[in-house]
Amino acid sequence: MGPREGTVTVNGLRLHYLEWAGPGPAVVLHHATSLHAWVWEPIARHLARRWRVVAYDARGHGDSDRPPQGYGWDALAADLACFIEALSLAPAAVVGHSSGGTAALACAARRPELVSRIVALEPVLLPPQVEGPEWRERHQQWVQTARRRRTVWPSREAAFRYLRRREAYAHWREDVLRLYLEKGTFLRPDGHVELKMSGELEAQVYEGRAALDIWPLLPAISCPVLLVCSQSPNPGLEWGIREAARRLAMARVEQAPGSHFFPQERPEETASLVESFLGEG
Repeated sequence: MGPREGTVTVNGLRLHYLEWAGPGPAVVLHHATSLHAWVWEPIARHLARRWRVVAYDARGHGDSDRPPQGYGWDALAADLACFIEALSLAPAAVVGHSSGGTAALACAARRPELVSRIVALEPVLLPPQVEGPEWRERHQQWVQTARRRRTVWPSREAAFRYLRRREAYAHWREDVLRLYLEKGTFLRPDGHVELKMSGELEAQVYEGRAALDIWPLLPAISCPVLLVCSQSPNPGLEWGIREAARRLAMARVEQAPGSHFFPQERPEETASLVESFLGEG
């Protein structure tokens, strides 16, 4: 049986969420930038054998509201806290991917009573010492690439073939990529399909990283944290993850096979890794 869909108002915005009923306490899933709640489906289905699993579309993503501005990562963290409160999920374990992992850490630091454990799947944690010209240039490339990205195709099948040739999506499991397109696009009057999240909003989320300085917050996190980095070469992110582990009170680092998108490439392995850590609590 598929998940139950719902909406809740958080910080003046309507957020769309999916819920898989399970016997245990809540696990909240926060997706990466430009994705949406449905990409968690195979992972959530696995975890729901033991827990109540809730995945939501962050502001500007999926079927949630799209304000014209307000995409700082501090806002993402505040939304997460309010979402947990609004659905009475606390204390919840939080699993976040990329920017979602960073938001989970900030939420736990500011509202420790809401979060019991964190699994941060390759969170974006760039140490201050690498925030130099090279990384600023790379970050600007992400922003510009987002603004230029193709968002319209003649059909979902055409979109699937196009994305399969792009490095970021090349190794996604087929069912996950098809679900990303099925739930992440809409049918236009001219018969074409278009991504629900525009390139402009995606760029704003990338730019919003500057609104959250995560490093001073890390010592305030008291719950257990699992930080997971991918095996693909990503020296800046891996360095940040290992530095974060050093600053956190209860943290360990594990490595997952695949690229930055390993949750979409290897969802069953990712689910097993998450289940193992959450089961320790």
